[in-house]
Amino acid sequence: MNPPALPPLDVMIEISGINGVDGYDVLVRCPRGAEAASRMRLPVTNAELEVLVDGVRQAVLTSAAPRRRLVNEQERTVQEFGGMLYDALVQGNVRGLLTSVREEARRDGRGIRFVLQVRPRELARLPWEFLFDAEEDEYLCLNFPVIRRPTVPRSTVPPRMNVPLRILGMVARPDESPALAIEEEQKRLAHALAGLIGAGLVELHWVPGQGWRDLQQATRHGPWHVFHFIGHGGFDDSAGEGFIALRDDNGRTKTLLASQLATLLRSELLQLVVLNACETGSNTSLDPFSSVAGALVRRDIPAVLAMQFEITDTAAIELSRTFYGTLAERQPVDAAVTDARKAMWMANQGTLEWGTPVLFLRSDGDLLPPAEPERRGLAAGRAVWAVRFSASGERVAFAAGREVTVLEPDRDGSPLVVRHARLSAVAAVAFSPDGRWLASAGDDKTARVWEVAAGKEMLRLHLHHWVNAVSFSPDGQHLATAGDDGTVRVWSLAAGEPVTVLRHDGPVRAVVYGPGGSLASGADDGSARVWDLPGGECVREVRHDGPVRAVAFDAHDRLVSAGDDGTVRGWEAAGSATAYRLVHEDPVLAVATGGAGTIATASGNRVLLWDPAGHTERAVLRHESPVYGVALNPAGTRVVAGTAAGCDLWVLPGGASWPSE
Repeated sequence: MNPPALPPLDVMIEISGINGVDGYDVLVRCPRGAEAASRMRLPVTNAELEVLVDGVRQAVLTSAAPRRRLVNEQERTVQEFGGMLYDALVQGNVRGLLTSVREEARRDGRGIRFVLQVRPRELARLPWEFLFDAEEDEYLCLNFPVIRRPTVPRSTVPPRMNVPLRILGMVARPDESPALAIEEEQKRLAHALAGLIGAGLVELHWVPGQGWRDLQQATRHGPWHVFHFIGHGGFDDSAGEGFIALRDDNGRTKTLLASQLATLLRSELLQLVVLNACETGSNTSLDPFSSVAGALVRRDIPAVLAMQFEITDTAAIELSRTFYGTLAERQPVDAAVTDARKAMWMANQGTLEWGTPVLFLRSDGDLLPPAEPERRGLAAGRAVWAVRFSASGERVAFAAGREVTVLEPDRDGSPLVVRHARLSAVAAVAFSPDGRWLASAGDDKTARVWEVAAGKEMLRLHLHHWVNAVSFSPDGQHLATAGDDGTVRVWSLAAGEPVTVLRHDGPVRAVVYGPGGSLASGADDGSARVWDLPGGECVREVRHDGPVRAVAFDAHDRLVSAGDDGTVRGWEAAGSATAYRLVHEDPVLAVATGGAGTIATASGNRVLLWDPAGHTERAVLRHESPVYGVALNPAGTRVVAGTAAGCDLWVLPGGASWPSE
């Protein structure tokens, strides 16, 4: 079972001040308010730094050529530079704080994002993407997103987008410019987006020409959410700005300065610009916004992916393919860039071009809206009182009227239907742990055990009261029934006789086996009790302010109870203290646990999904009528709800991690 995808821990690194004897000021902010400050002292002068940066650039370009040795002089040059930056940045308390954040992320199975806000202009142009941690023997951005957060008055909060996501692509290749594998990159881009395009979630359009007038005309046919440029770029020293190279009417180069491109593209709905062109992420030491990317960021575009050095066709193609492929899975922009870096590194073994892309980000990086769950109707027109998944998650059972239906939602075939006595109402169903048997019970005062494969009744247990709930023991040898007479009876399936009788002071509404073979029950007397078997001793009792309608055990083996008081409570291992308390507007009639700790509750016309810690409502599945029963499959990818109008299956995109944080 995979754990849910938790949001990454953001490590905010701010560098400010003027280089002097004491160096630059470094402030690191981590989740939950932790902070650390230090001084950054580079062991080189600004002039020497310029020489080092040029050496890194040359090393990256040289590394793109085929070679036999995996470790070479080019990589040592880059590692030494990245190590110098990292050691100067991570000093004293900052080092201790980053170590603790890494340990926390490893413990909780979470990622880390390093968000850089570099204020000094002479530092803003450095290739921070090559930060190298010698102790861990790793480049940070091959393992974690490294994001540039520009120093601007405010962050950008993009509007919630509706699909389809509209991408405007443009290709420009002036006659005198170096050749590019443009057609190949266009094909890769279309292939990466094919699934989303086919599903109607993404549209990809190309500017029909290669000039600025063609781009201006295309922008009028928006809205566009993404602009993707394939071509050449550079820096105009006289203008002090970066540019992209377009074609004029004679096929010659027409430079479009960064400020001009920003003006053409400016739109409230444009969220991402991808500049697959050389040196569109580099700038002068005088103005950090002089690059093409910087100018776009300054003009409120939430995310810009650009290149700080020249980039080869091979690397550019791999970048586009993996970047958009990850975006197609509804991952944030920063995660897509990290995946693309890894792909570039793997596709051309030993290359250093993975450090060429630079991501400027002013938003949270989410481009596509969260995927919505798919709702499938399994039955309609009748009230469904009870629902269950088999332990494998392949089968679903639900009770409507006197019938119990068993089906496999992902396979064609006739469902299995078994029936109780005429005019009866089945109120409870349960699968045996191995999925071979199905138990059902209701107001005909019987509990029945069926062989699922054949649909044959194997055992009928006669009682003198309505049966509200059933549960198989972990070994499948016993069945517990909860009755209106205030008893829980534990039956030997081999003998067909009760071996233990447990008592409440009112009708028992819920019963479930827990860890170690213990048994939990909930009743109208407001109590939830845990029983030790086979002796039948009540070893624990907790209470609600009203009847208890459901009991379960969560991922931490804690007792969970729910009732008419509108609360779901997870109880600590001992005593009457609660680990969490989930409050609802209406009585809670059912609870299901599973899916890496996800809790599903049925209350009113809604199924609510709660986070693995059990503290926060994460999502709501709405129905047109009251919900009586709810079940989760073991993987946490599906929810079944029994309502007054039928039975619905919900397929959750991303499983237990939906909706993404």
